[in-house]
Amino acid sequence: MLLFSLRKDDDLFKNDKIRNETVWKKIAESFKEKGYIYTVKQIENKWKNLRKNYMKTKDNNNKSGASFKKCKYFDEMDEMYGKSPSVQPVAIASNLSEKNALPLEIEEKKVDENTCSVPLKKSKLDKQLQMWTKHLDESMQKREETRERRHQERLAQQKEALKTYKEGKKTEDFC
Repeated sequence: MLLFSLRKDDDLFKNDKIRNETVWKKIAESFKEKGYIYTVKQIENKWKNLRKNYMKTKDNNNKSGASFKKCKYFDEMDEMYGKSPSVQPVAIASNLSEKNALPLEIEEKKVDENTCSVPLKKSKLDKQLQMWTKHLDESMQKREETRERRHQERLAQQKEALKTYKEGKKTEDFC
């Protein structure tokens, strides 16, 4: 019954001029007319739970190796919202590199493996990344050279101090 009402009033939810709260009130009134007494909040929460369970089931079914599951009213929900961008995104953001990225299901053209490919230009980002790593390498090398120079200076100072100490000890022993 709730799914039927939602399907009927789906356009009202998408309308920017009508608040969702008003649509939920309308659905609650239609429930009252049919003898079901539920508050607006109860109906809205029921819908949120149905949608949450549907999304969990849909996500589970999209994972590889996962067994196929169905939630209550899965077929009806899939018919209503299966093609929705919130359920099946148009594009996927990923932190995987291009080598590890999974191919999208929809591929417009497959390139023939026998055709020659023109080497791609390096992107501005690649150039900036190379410049940054080069600068970082140079900076680290300078830091290492400075550290080594300070170490050698410290060793020389310690040798000089030891030499002076030994000479002072000899003159003290002589007296």
